[in-house]
Amino acid sequence: MMEMLKMSGITAEIVSKQLGVIKGEDGTELEVQHTLLTASSVLFDALYVAGGQESVDSLKQKKEAVYFVDEAFSHFKTVGAGKEAAELLTAAGIGYEGVPGIVVFDSGKEVTVDGQEFIKAIAEHRHWNRMV
Repeated sequence: MMEMLKMSGITAEIVSKQLGVIKGEDGTELEVQHTLLTASSVLFDALYVAGGQESVDSLKQKKEAVYFVDEAFSHFKTVGAGKEAAELLTAAGIGYEGVPGIVVFDSGKEVTVDGQEFIKAIAEHRHWNRMV
């Protein structure tokens, strides 16, 4: 996903529970630029919540993470989520089926298909036709 965003001219910044380096299940390491306590979703044009059940289970327990997602949604921003990360949307009270500007990645599709849909939604900037 990070490569697709970069190739589309989109700058991605990592927000996590703490600063440092986070490691994905595939061994990929990403440097965290912001924490949930020092950043607000209103500062970003869009939000993508990565999948991974262990990470999602941890984030669902953090009220700051749930609020971060809810705030982005309430400001009509594009919200993307890996398949497991849809649970965080649910924890934030966000129904996502057929909701404008919400892209939940389906593990049955190629990442590029969902990624292109996510990038297209980001280009729309805000989704004013969304019911919040």
